[in-house]
Amino acid sequence: MKIYIAGPYSAPTEIEKLGNVSVVMAACLQVFKKGHIPFIPHLTHYVDLFAKVNGIPMEYQDYMRWDDVWLKECDAILVIAESPGVRVEMKEAQKLGLQFFSTVSEIPKLELLKLIIVPNSDSESETVDVYSIEQGRDIVNKRYKESDDFGQVTMKATMMRPDGVFCALFETGSWH
Repeated sequence: MKIYIAGPYSAPTEIEKLGNVSVVMAACLQVFKKGHIPFIPHLTHYVDLFAKVNGIPMEYQDYMRWDDVWLKECDAILVIAESPGVRVEMKEAQKLGLQFFSTVSEIPKLELLKLIIVPNSDSESETVDVYSIEQGRDIVNKRYKESDDFGQVTMKATMMRPDGVFCALFETGSWH
């Protein structure tokens, strides 16, 4: 999942702002290590510093608008702690139907599944069967073939979601 990391940023001092950035960075690394892609709005802290040094005016609403675009690209939101800005993000996330997490431990760990693709020689058309290397079992109840909706494809990456749904990334090309 793409997970938006929400937490307080604004603070009376730069040291406190850096503390808020550090808390979100720690959470982001934990989310990434669980197999997800975190979006870290707090990284605009460094954009803000650059803007100030270079005399480029940036306002609070500029950053909220910036972050809102990324929030719409995410599947879930992790709320580290609330603040006025986080409450705005939470309201928008709710409108978008995003999944909510309040701790990193609530986020499921995704496991990459190692697969082997085996050409099937007992069929008239060129097909492949997909098996898990670790478990030696059929992952899908269908054979993939060139004439499937995908056209000629190569399976590049796969994973089993925690809810048991098999996911695969296909790339245009040939079976060979």
